Amino acid sequence: SGASMIAAAAEKGAGAFVSGDFKYHDADLALELGIGLVDGGHYGTEAPVLPVLAKELRQATALDVLVSTVSTDAWNDMF
Repeated sequence: SGASMIAAAAEKGAGAFVSGDFKYHDADLALELGIGLVDGGHYGTEAPVLPVLAKELRQATALDVLVSTVSTDAWNDMF
């Protein structure tokens, strides 16, 4: 998730840290350091880059790379 870099981001003067997965203690540390957290969720931060990665893989290999169109976003799919 990169949460181990919250303190470094705060030291560099960042106002917010974006990730796809924070835990309770990550939020507690961020609060203590005065840095905001944006939790975009795994799906929300990973799915948008898949077409780009697929294109790169197609260009670098002879593979037929497909990106699934099935949503696996549990946070949105449960409602």
